[in-house]
Amino acid sequence: MKTNHLLARCLLLLALATCNLQPLTAHAQGTAFTYQGRLNSGANPAGGIYDLRFTIYDDAVAGSVWGVLTNAAAPVTNGLFTVTLDFGGGVFTGNARWLEIAVKTNGTTAFVTLAPRQPVTPTPYAILASAAGTAATASMAASVPAAGIGAGTANISITGNAVTATSAAYAGSAAMAYATTTANSFSGSLSGDVTGTQGATVVASVGGQTAANVASGASAANAATSANTASTIVKRDAGGNFFTGTITLGGSLTLPGTATAADIIYSGSYPLLRADNNNNFFAGVDAGSSTTSGNGNEGVGYLALANDSTGSNNTANGMGALYYNTTGNYNTANGAGALLYNESGSNNIALGYLAGQNINGNNNIDIGHQGISSDNNIIRIGSGQTSTFIAG
Repeated sequence: MKTNHLLARCLLLLALATCNLQPLTAHAQGTAFTYQGRLNSGANPAGGIYDLRFTIYDDAVAGSVWGVLTNAAAPVTNGLFTVTLDFGGGVFTGNARWLEIAVKTNGTTAFVTLAPRQPVTPTPYAILASAAGTAATASMAASVPAAGIGAGTANISITGNAVTATSAAYAGSAAMAYATTTANSFSGSLSGDVTGTQGATVVASVGGQTAANVASGASAANAATSANTASTIVKRDAGGNFFTGTITLGGSLTLPGTATAADIIYSGSYPLLRADNNNNFFAGVDAGSSTTSGNGNEGVGYLALANDSTGSNNTANGMGALYYNTTGNYNTANGAGALLYNESGSNNIALGYLAGQNINGNNNIDIGHQGISSDNNIIRIGSGQTSTFIAG
């Protein structure tokens, strides 16, 4: 309605000076937190249904966007509203953040941005503290500066009976190394006063490992790479892949067994070995077609059965054997170039170099003969021989 639109415009402009950032409450788990605000219409608290848009920036005026959320149809009662915001992990990293708010009456088309942006107070950084706490339970070594311990005497006590320190002094620039782990990782006890002007170092084992071993393992993990680099831990790259040299298996290598390119072993950029769930098997550079819908085909050799589309139960052994076959079935070609130009013929047998290379018919047998393109139901044996001897 026009009246509501004008009211919304007035309300939104007034809200520029009356929207307050209330304390942000972090949830016990996850990355969500609550935001409370106040919205006035003129001198009076606003009430009704509004759309609210929240944007996180890393600068008070310009900067980059770190997250956007829209709360549609948010109720405002006596000028107050409360919404739950969840920008996910990786937003509140410890660096300064500002919250920009835009508002409109529910159902209108344009948001009005409020100014200035609100600085995000420390409470949402409980998200960062939670992540730091999780890391600390694994293994951590750090130092406590002198300013971290006040004047006077502080008692340190860990139950047990293996180790006792009666006067471990800490002051000045000395540092105390510590490790956080489960209770089972500690044996014995440590008790005494921390006072005076000297420094003391307390070392504990973590998971049965020394601090030096833990630090060494952390360094190795940080040096992990997806490249083929010797003596490093392997990690995946952004695409989920990694590169390596020679692989020696102590067991089986399992391929997906699908009718897609995912089950191909490559030589460089060329397919070398493939088997799929249509009972097709191809071995050799560019042997077989990765898109064939035929089944029961076997092609061994460079470009053997390379163009098969729907043909089934074909056997091709030799470079280029049945190379042009697309729809032919039940053909057997043994020899380089055997049945080379057969595209749709079926039930042909060819044995020898270029045997039956010219035929595209059906039911032919060519042994050591190239055949003739018009052949159907023909047997051709030899080419240029002067004698034939058949025993029996």
